[in-house]
Amino acid sequence: MIRAGLRGTGWLLCALGVATLGAYGVVVNLLSIDFSKLLATYVGFFAIVSIVFGRVVFAEKVSGSTWAGLGIILVGSAIIQFGPSSH
Repeated sequence: MIRAGLRGTGWLLCALGVATLGAYGVVVNLLSIDFSKLLATYVGFFAIVSIVFGRVVFAEKVSGSTWAGLGIILVGSAIIQFGPSSH
């Protein structure tokens, strides 16, 4: 939303994007999980959303290496998320 707003759609869309990111930040930090696991989940989620939005919303071509990199990120996020906790 912020990117689209900055690229000509308007400041209202930018403000909506900022509000969405702020709300997301509050919600994920209310979860009672370790910060490291939270961060791993965030990185995986952000990577998926970024690539899908780039492809669908901005009509960008996504290379095979980008999809492969996303797979690696998601595997790493899953290892952190589902691995044993430190306490």
